[in-house]
Amino acid sequence: GERGATGATGPTGPAGSPGEAGQSVSFRVGEVQTGEPGSFASVVNKGSERDIVLDFIIPKGEPGLGTAPEVLAASDAPSQPGVRDRPLIFHGNTLISGDVISHRTDSSEIALSMPGIYLAHFTCTAIAAAGAPIPAVLSLNLQLNGAAVSGGTVRHTFLASNEYATISFSVPFLVASAPAALRIVPGQNQFIFSDMTLTVTRLGYADDK
Repeated sequence: GERGATGATGPTGPAGSPGEAGQSVSFRVGEVQTGEPGSFASVVNKGSERDIVLDFIIPKGEPGLGTAPEVLAASDAPSQPGVRDRPLIFHGNTLISGDVISHRTDSSEIALSMPGIYLAHFTCTAIAAAGAPIPAVLSLNLQLNGAAVSGGTVRHTFLASNEYATISFSVPFLVASAPAALRIVPGQNQFIFSDMTLTVTRLGYADDK
């Protein structure tokens, strides 16, 4: 048969009993540290769900365009004999700007304290030592942490015992982690080097894309 009409609404039921009191939650800031420029920010709760303690790592900003460039020029005017696989020594610095690149006087190491892209420019005068067989082939390598830098090798063939040659190269390279050490290493004995200059400039951070 046909559906009947809807009946009237019944009376409202009695109110329910009050619920249990909720648990209180505390919130406070723990440690706040400064990360390296280019790193990611992070927030970590080292407390619990009800006692929240947040530790923050906030990256330091990149140096602005108005800041001084990071560059160092190490030099050595006096002659020094080269020894195979032994880094050349730079006796002084002609330019220091910033604190990321450093060099200790009378040492072979250029120290890099921050990751990023760098540019190295090296130049020197070289001659075959007395008694060296002619023709003589010289090679110099730019090494980062003891490994050859791609594009940082230069060669020259001496065809006369009294021949002076200007040796130079410029190469960009990546420092993935710091600290790092940069050196110039000859591949042979019986060569003498003078008027050496190694200029290192930090260009900035590498693009991760």
